[in-house]
Amino acid sequence: MPPFSNFTQRVTVNAPVQAIYDILMDSHKHSELTGSTAKVSRKVGGAFKVYDGYAYGKNVELVEGRRIVQSWRAQEDEWPEDHFSEIVFDLTPLGKTKATIDFSHRRVPTPLVKNFKDGWRKYYWEPLKAMFP
Repeated sequence: MPPFSNFTQRVTVNAPVQAIYDILMDSHKHSELTGSTAKVSRKVGGAFKVYDGYAYGKNVELVEGRRIVQSWRAQEDEWPEDHFSEIVFDLTPLGKTKATIDFSHRRVPTPLVKNFKDGWRKYYWEPLKAMFP
């Protein structure tokens, strides 16, 4: 089994926290954000599958409009079979129309960390910012 690492990212978006939460947790809106198929349960214990099945897992903790914690894995050759990492989105309002996302990705296979850091920026944070210029 490879070594595992954690990383965090912080992004500010010109959108209310509830709008960000809804984009991440609604199948249709998530698909619009990523341009790919997404199926996302809005229940704790419910499953999600995003990016045409590339990433999937379960909701561990959901606080409406504030926090999303999910077990998460990716279809990658270097990803150990049966291993799940954890992703956390903590949403903090900055007034009514701006928010900060404090994101952490824990227990990532160390050889994949750079790819995932770049991937979250390119495939989530940049499109999210583009939706709310």
